[in-house]
Amino acid sequence: MARRRKSPSEEQQRAATLVARPQPPASNADVRGISVPSPADSRADTFISLALIILVAAIAYSNTFSVAFTFDDRPGIVFNEDIRDLRAFGRIISSAVAGEPRPLVNLSFAFNYAVGKLDPVGYHLVNLLLHIGTGVLVYRIVPLLVKLFAPAMQARAAAFPTLGLLTALLFVSHPVQTEAVTYVWGRSDVLSTFFYLLSLLCFLRAYHVQEPRPQQNDSQQIFLPRTGRERRYYWRAVAAFALALSTKSTVLTLPFLLLILDMYLLRPQTGARQWWHFLRRSLPFALLAGVRVYLYYILPQQSEVGYAFRHREVWNERLDLFANILTQCRALVDYLFLLVVPTELNVDHDLPAVRSLFDFSAVASLGVCGMLIVIGAFWSRRFPLAAFLLWWFLGSFLFFFLFPLPDFLVERRLYLPSVAFCTGLAIAMQLLGHRLARRWPALDIAVSGTRWALVGLVLVYTVVTIQRNEIWRDPHTLWSDTVIKSPGKARPYSNLAIVNLEQKKYEEAIVAAQKALTINPAIAEAHYTLLDSYMGQGAWPQAQGQFSRTLRAHPYYAVEWYSWTHAKLSVQENPFLAAFSAFDQELMAQPGNADGHIALGFLYASLLQDEPRALRHLEEGLKGNSTRFRRRVVVRAAQDLRQKLSGR
Repeated sequence: MARRRKSPSEEQQRAATLVARPQPPASNADVRGISVPSPADSRADTFISLALIILVAAIAYSNTFSVAFTFDDRPGIVFNEDIRDLRAFGRIISSAVAGEPRPLVNLSFAFNYAVGKLDPVGYHLVNLLLHIGTGVLVYRIVPLLVKLFAPAMQARAAAFPTLGLLTALLFVSHPVQTEAVTYVWGRSDVLSTFFYLLSLLCFLRAYHVQEPRPQQNDSQQIFLPRTGRERRYYWRAVAAFALALSTKSTVLTLPFLLLILDMYLLRPQTGARQWWHFLRRSLPFALLAGVRVYLYYILPQQSEVGYAFRHREVWNERLDLFANILTQCRALVDYLFLLVVPTELNVDHDLPAVRSLFDFSAVASLGVCGMLIVIGAFWSRRFPLAAFLLWWFLGSFLFFFLFPLPDFLVERRLYLPSVAFCTGLAIAMQLLGHRLARRWPALDIAVSGTRWALVGLVLVYTVVTIQRNEIWRDPHTLWSDTVIKSPGKARPYSNLAIVNLEQKKYEEAIVAAQKALTINPAIAEAHYTLLDSYMGQGAWPQAQGQFSRTLRAHPYYAVEWYSWTHAKLSVQENPFLAAFSAFDQELMAQPGNADGHIALGFLYASLLQDEPRALRHLEEGLKGNSTRFRRRVVVRAAQDLRQKLSGR
């Protein structure tokens, strides 16, 4: 039998229903055995729900307060001079230790330092409070999404605070969040997600407060904020997005999500004029995103900050856009697996780059991503809420598809997408219980059964999170676990070597650093650790030999290490002078070795006070093309030396 086409008036009524405030049932009669809560009950439920979110999060991360600083915590917090003084506000917000300024994140670290210096307890406490706050936002957002997308679901599940609570509990207890919460440097992901969700919540509230209005000729405009209350929520959303942009670039995907939200909720009215209103509604968000992209990715950096030859590590592997898309498709499959089965958690995953379609993993990953896109398109009309959550999940990775980053698979990047995953899981389980109860009335217990299944899953997540945090508590345990899970990657061995060096386990540090250099001879930290370990042992011949090898293969690393270490060399008469002289002789026959000449120029000038020889090497280095040293810095150093020598 053919389905009757709805009339335009019915379409308008459906559009109004989607955005109108849901009306409670006429009485408190049971709806499928669930009583509709009164306002007093709602307040009590809210209080209990918030208490449970706090309790579960506190239990899951109760063993993290003594976790020491590790990995990027060291350059970003421990050795970051920019956060030492709250009065230096401009220096704090412009600090670019992460490769880009993150003003709000840096400011939070500066407050932590002002209160407790380098005591990790305060840093972990702030991370946990932000995690709880994010969980509360999830609790608030989920019922609004359901009321806006599928108001009929409210009649089938009257106790909607339960759905929001279960989603929030899944989110705060999920083990994949440990890297974002337990790892202090992961605060950027937690803070950016907090303001991302706050902006989304205010945007949703602008829909939720709207009352049904008469359908007139200007019906397309009823979805723009018109009342004072709606405008306030809308501009709060814009302000929250501005704060999110000051934390991390990944929130640039929010305008895309809001546009999808508008399209789904307003589709019955979609037309040429409606598209114009979509753009008007999204314009402030798009402008803020455009300013962020211009300032951070287009506008060239005009000033040099920091020591002359200290800057971010050159990536060992740069991917073009095509290879990055293939690699991120492969990463997306792994991300899904980590969300579904969070057992193989790893702080440094070893995901190889995918560069060709002839790679089987590339074909399989593209197939999975294509299938998800097809499912999202298929669900768009029949299950708009499910489609929206799927687009939200996929859209959260859009930044990593478009902007190649050196690390292809990082667990803390799942912090934002996991909101959509946990929401979809909770809703799917609830609907499964209702469908079973509707088809087989004898199984009416299935409604509560699915909820208890989710409660059981929260308990399992909490236990696994506690166990994972135990591994984080000791840096040696953390990196020992990582080298087992990523045996073919150099960085875990290098970081394990650093931990052993700090604990004065020199032999273990040397073994780990040599293993790292075997995998990747260009990893800087392994060179530094190996040299420091030989010096710690007093093995000067081995230290001299390693320094000579580093100076020849990676001049930049030799300069950087020696600039940190030369003050400790008063024990002997500079045991590395012979290495300088030998390398100097070799460069006579290698005039094109720009890095080598510049390295010796900085060494002779800054550390050995031999200005004439330093100037000769810098000028020779400027004739070629350096791969590591910034040309402007080298030119400036050469000019300073000329002025100094001419003034004598």
